[in-house]
Amino acid sequence: MWQRVFLLLTLSWYSFHSYATDVVLYAPEALHVNPIVNQLVSTFGIDNTVDSPADMRDSRVVVGTGPDFLDAMPRDQDMMCLAVLPYATSRPAQNKIYHHYYHVAPDVIAAYLSERFSKIKVGFVYYDKTDPFYVFSQNNPFDNVQFIGRQAEDDLFEDVRRLQQNKDIDIFLISNDTRIYTGRNLRFLLEDLYRKNIPVLALNQGLINAGATFTLTPILEDFVANTAALSQQLASSMPGSRIPQANYALSYRVSVNDTLARRYRLKLVEREVHHYED
Repeated sequence: MWQRVFLLLTLSWYSFHSYATDVVLYAPEALHVNPIVNQLVSTFGIDNTVDSPADMRDSRVVVGTGPDFLDAMPRDQDMMCLAVLPYATSRPAQNKIYHHYYHVAPDVIAAYLSERFSKIKVGFVYYDKTDPFYVFSQNNPFDNVQFIGRQAEDDLFEDVRRLQQNKDIDIFLISNDTRIYTGRNLRFLLEDLYRKNIPVLALNQGLINAGATFTLTPILEDFVANTAALSQQLASSMPGSRIPQANYALSYRVSVNDTLARRYRLKLVEREVHHYED
């Protein structure tokens, strides 16, 4: 609990104090309607927010938002980058590029499932072998939770059907991969899985009313405070400092579609879970 209090105090402090000039937030104005970006701008302050790649120069750390950030970042500068992303991309974090994903880490999800099910098989579809759930499935320490993935090829719908046919899965995970997370794909997945009586676990709370059985999603305030803390860690880090290249949300909220949970006879309860590593 004290860790969460510390993070929220950090968020409050940064809301009223300017960041060091060597940390800037790249957030084009068009993205300010996004709740995450809006909170980040409020936290870092307008004076430390830029919307042009040219304004990133001479900064030690750039915290970036938006799909074009990694391409917009100047390559000729000796700076570090903390990219705030919805999901792992095909471009892995490396060297001075750090990723902060707005979703719950696979091992945390596995731990949550392990506590609630004696044995469960989780099906999912992935595009790249850098996908966090594929990586986790190759070295999963939980004996009673199995992640079974199928790599997407030409037809996502056919890939999902083959996964269902070839593997006896108990639930299906819909990730935040933008290649999967489209209106057309979500409509198919949710309708098809409902007809086949397969519960859906999603990483976006917006799907709880669209047909997902339950969701595990980050607590926004904690995520923003952790982003601020990570940026300061990078700014003050010494050569050789061990900061993970890929970071995930530290706390999450469980939301449940009670109607669907009863249909599948799942005993799930809505709650906030705070998962911090000491």
